[in-house]
Amino acid sequence: MQYQKEEIRAKIVASAISEFETAGYNKANIIRIAKNAKVPVGNLYRYFKSKDNLFEAVVINACKELPILIKNIYEKDVLLDRNEKEMADIIAYNIVEVYKKYGRQIIILADKSTGSKFEYYFKNLIDDIIKLFEKGLYGDINSEHNIMAKVIGYGFMNGLFTIIKDVPANNIEVYAKKLITYYFYQSENRI
Repeated sequence: MQYQKEEIRAKIVASAISEFETAGYNKANIIRIAKNAKVPVGNLYRYFKSKDNLFEAVVINACKELPILIKNIYEKDVLLDRNEKEMADIIAYNIVEVYKKYGRQIIILADKSTGSKFEYYFKNLIDDIIKLFEKGLYGDINSEHNIMAKVIGYGFMNGLFTIIKDVPANNIEVYAKKLITYYFYQSENRI
């Protein structure tokens, strides 16, 4: 009996992912989600109390994994002072691994979360990345360095999201390496 319940929950989540991708959080419709999952609306509400609760179920694992990925990359690769090519390979590989698991959810978080409690998730994540850029490029965090770190951080993240959204999955790693190399190869000499 438990298997059947998990199967229904999975159908609802899969339908919700499609609905949030298409309509975004604000315009997503619980009735459409239930209909596409072939589940009565009342039954959907047994699994998820609200649209907000369902949205959280869709994005929460990506929300948890992205900061861990960024922290690990920074601590294991940037702080260990690896060469740029080695770093680009490692970072691109990790980006692809997270994309394989949560690509659709990342796009939903980045572009389709307006109106949800996750609306500012990516802005906050990018702000954290900017602080890491300040530390990595300048050795400290201060307002003098903040503007260049912001330009680099927003440019890098927008480039990465463009790659995730527009490049076929089997080429994401190639383009991510190119982006990383472009932004970070001999960056200390270019700033």
